[in-house]
Amino acid sequence: NQELLSTNQKIAFYRIVSEGVGNSIKHGKAKHIFLKISIENDNASIEIKDNGTGFDTNILKQPEKMGMGIRNMQSLAIILKGSMSLESNTDMGTTLEIKVPIGHKTFKEDLYEGVGS
Repeated sequence: NQELLSTNQKIAFYRIVSEGVGNSIKHGKAKHIFLKISIENDNASIEIKDNGTGFDTNILKQPEKMGMGIRNMQSLAIILKGSMSLESNTDMGTTLEIKVPIGHKTFKEDLYEGVGS
């Protein structure tokens, strides 16, 4: 159902998946990564689970201590009018979920609507 996603949503999903999988490998040293992308009539979601080293999620309460990658993924979810959840436990891996509504314009599309018409 990828035709339900706008070009901007597809680009954002690509960036989120790249960052999330990259974090699992680079920082989490994961040996196994599960990736699921679901696209339905009203919603799309990304789920990335790994068996890596995990981390203390209290860092998420202190944006100045969060890595740039986590902040970028969170920003992309917000721009898409969606949400991001991140669960992690030391030595037990990490689960990232992004959920976004589809079938509406994203921020950038709203911003440029009518340009050139």
